[in-house]
Amino acid sequence: MPHNEKNMKLVYLTSNRLPSKRSSLGKVILEMSKSFTDLLGNDFLLIMAKAQGPLEGIEYKSLRLPFKKGVSLYYFFWLFGFIIKNRKEQLIFFGNDFYLLAIVCFLKKWLPCRVCSDWHLMYDDWRDNYVARRSDWLTTTSQRLKNIIARRTMVNPDKIFVERIGVDIDKFKNFPKNQARRELELPADKKLIGYIGSFTAVNHDRELKIMIDMLDFLPQNIMTILVGAKNNEKNDYEEYAKQKGAADRFQIFDWQTEEDKVLKFEQAMDILVVPYPNKKHFTDYGFPYKVYEYMAGGVPIIYSDLEIIGEMLGDCAVSFIPENAKDLAEKIIDLLNDENKIKYLTKIAREKASNSTWRKQAENIIEFLTKDDNLKPSQNQQQEEVKKRLKSLGYFDE
Repeated sequence: MPHNEKNMKLVYLTSNRLPSKRSSLGKVILEMSKSFTDLLGNDFLLIMAKAQGPLEGIEYKSLRLPFKKGVSLYYFFWLFGFIIKNRKEQLIFFGNDFYLLAIVCFLKKWLPCRVCSDWHLMYDDWRDNYVARRSDWLTTTSQRLKNIIARRTMVNPDKIFVERIGVDIDKFKNFPKNQARRELELPADKKLIGYIGSFTAVNHDRELKIMIDMLDFLPQNIMTILVGAKNNEKNDYEEYAKQKGAADRFQIFDWQTEEDKVLKFEQAMDILVVPYPNKKHFTDYGFPYKVYEYMAGGVPIIYSDLEIIGEMLGDCAVSFIPENAKDLAEKIIDLLNDENKIKYLTKIAREKASNSTWRKQAENIIEFLTKDDNLKPSQNQQQEEVKKRLKSLGYFDE
């Protein structure tokens, strides 16, 4: 499709400092921005607090903020000037920084712009209703989250578009498993059950100790591998493994900043696990970015039987009862003993991941924003009324 036939200028708004090697959200922002730039060119702009390094292939503006306090106040005045300067553009602000989106929602009462809020969770405070009800569009990462937003904020569900996080399928090289294990100093003669990713999500513990508890129900040739420890997490988990008498069947690695190394860890496993607990954050919002990498990596997946994760993995992975180490162990044994099932599930998972690339996600969002019924004459009339009011205040020249 002609991607910008409506003269839209899409502005991705964030107060993050990018790139960030310790933030999954930072990676999502950059990957989506690359795809938006590729599709829209100069009609896309990423605005951030500060660029901490080169951002190749992205149209961006760094505000070079040397401080972290008072950022929202700075953005308020900066955005006011930015919108005035670009008043002839059909500005659409996009992002998941809800303090900044709240500013734009306030300003758009007087200034010509629109808002697409990108929802990965709800905050259970004033931001939820304020931003949702004033957004022209909303995007979410799951159908479950869409339903929750519509129910709690009374927003028309037709304004909410489900567009999941993407993956760069081309980055997944076929690393020979034994070679990857040698490079990573992993045992070649064991069955490795792994989790690769952050141990917490927005300060919620992912309770990965179930990956140690399950060893009580598994044969000695099966080991647990955890990759992604930060701060004191490594010491805590190693101590727990000792207490459980499983130290010799457990390895834990720090958070990895080299992407190739992360992919090698994933492909060195016999099974990858998404073991999240049956708790609110994970049942309502917890759709992890790592799921897409797991699917693309060609390794079989076992996941907690939570509705939000099952939306994507229901037909290409095996589920277990959340927080039940024995059931997890039984599912691991069953899957390891069924090579045909492994081949079938990994084939389906990789095919689905191939249709969930960052570019495809960006294309879908642009198409949603530029649909004919989303650019109503009434909205254009409203924009003209806004311009008239501003012109009377001296902001616009003839």
